[in-house]
Amino acid sequence: ATAIKDPAVMDLYARRSDAAEAVASIESLQRTLKAGGVPLQQMMATKFVASGQMLRRERSFENVAFQAKVVPVDRDVADNISAIMRAISQFDLAKEKAVAKLSKELKKEAKAASEDSSIGQAGARSTNFTSLMNNAIDQGLLCQKAEAAVQEAIAAIEQGQKPVIAVANTMDAFIGQYAEDNGLEPGDAITISFGDVLSRYLERSRDVTIKDHEGNMTRRRMTDDELTDAALAAYENAREIIDSTDLSAIPLSSIDYIKWRLTQAGFRVDEITGRHNIIDYTDTGEQGYARRSANETKPQARVEIVDQFNAGQIDVLILNRAGATGINLHSSEKFADQRQRHLI
Repeated sequence: ATAIKDPAVMDLYARRSDAAEAVASIESLQRTLKAGGVPLQQMMATKFVASGQMLRRERSFENVAFQAKVVPVDRDVADNISAIMRAISQFDLAKEKAVAKLSKELKKEAKAASEDSSIGQAGARSTNFTSLMNNAIDQGLLCQKAEAAVQEAIAAIEQGQKPVIAVANTMDAFIGQYAEDNGLEPGDAITISFGDVLSRYLERSRDVTIKDHEGNMTRRRMTDDELTDAALAAYENAREIIDSTDLSAIPLSSIDYIKWRLTQAGFRVDEITGRHNIIDYTDTGEQGYARRSANETKPQARVEIVDQFNAGQIDVLILNRAGATGINLHSSEKFADQRQRHLI
C-alpha cells in the first residue's frame, strides 16, 4: 500500500537482508532512517527492490492526470510576508556574534566550576531562522492559496466531481499555544493572523539553548544586554515591521476557512485530521476559538467519515497525513456515490 516503510518497521525487513551489513547494529538503523527522512527511506526501499529482496506492487497511473496549477495571490500580501521574513533573517545573522560571546562566557564559567575536562560540553547555541524558513514559507503559501482551493472545489462539484483537499499543515499546535498564552477558552473570540505566526518565529530566533558543564540543557530568551547593538536594532526593526503589517486578508487556519466558505456555498464538508484546536467561523465571518472533541479524532470517526463521503453524505473532504493511508476514497462500483474524485 505504501512505497516506503516506517523506520520502526523497516528494521524488521533489514534483519534478513543486506541492510544488516550496512550498519553497526540493527538498533542504529532506525535512528539513521529517521535522521535521513523520507529521501533516505525512499532510497533504501528502492535498493531493496532492485536487489530482489523486496517486492513492490502499485496500481497503474495510466490516464491519471497530475498538474501543478498556478493561482493568483495578493501581491502586496506576498511582498509584506517576504519583507518580514527578510527582517527576521537579518536579525538571525546579526545575533551570531552575541551567541558566540555568550557561549565563550559559559565555557569560562564551566572551567572555573569544574575540576575535569567536561567543559567542552558547556556553551550556547541558537536555532537559525534559515532552518525554520521552509516551514514559514509552506505555511504562508497555504494561507494565500486557501480561497483558490475553495474556488477549485466549487468548480469541481459543478462539473460533477467530488473534491478531496490535501493540506500539509493544520496550524493545530500554534492555535493551541496562542489560546493558552492568551487565556482563551472554547467559545471565546480570537483575533489571530499570519502575522502572529511570523512574530513567533522572530521570538524563537531570539531563544538560546544553554548547556552547562554537566550536560544539562535549558532554553531561554536572550536579554537585550546579551545582544549586540546591531542585533538589538535588527530585532526591533523586525518587530516594528511585523506590528505595522496587516496580514488579516489571508486566513491563518486554511482548513477552517475552506470549510466555512464551502459550507456557506451550501456544500457538506468534513475532515480527516488529528488536530484539536480550531478556528470557528460565524455566519458573518467572525472568528472564535474552539476545540474538536476526542471522538472526532478517533480511528472510528475516520471510518465513519470515509463511509459518509463514499455514500454521498459529504461533498468535500479535507485531509492531512492522518488520511493519507489506510482508507479508500476512490470512485468504485461498491459505493453509492460514484462521482469522479478530484484531488486538490
